[in-house]
Amino acid sequence: MLIPRDVVFVCAPQGAGKTMHAKALMTLLGCTSIVDAWDGWSVPPDGALVLTNMSPMRVSLVMPPQEEAAA
Repeated sequence: MLIPRDVVFVCAPQGAGKTMHAKALMTLLGCTSIVDAWDGWSVPPDGALVLTNMSPMRVSLVMPPQEEAAA
């Protein structure tokens, strides 16, 4: 599976304000799209701000870092 580059994950419990602050975070972080309520199965698009209530540990298991391409 190819893992997208430059994806920012925001992991916080339900009701923490992820969606309310998503547009401001997207602008601040230079993201190009917002994926709200990420399910953990779909591959987010490059440049996405991904909002989830999954624990960061679970996200790291589902979306491990991709190795840098050899120059």
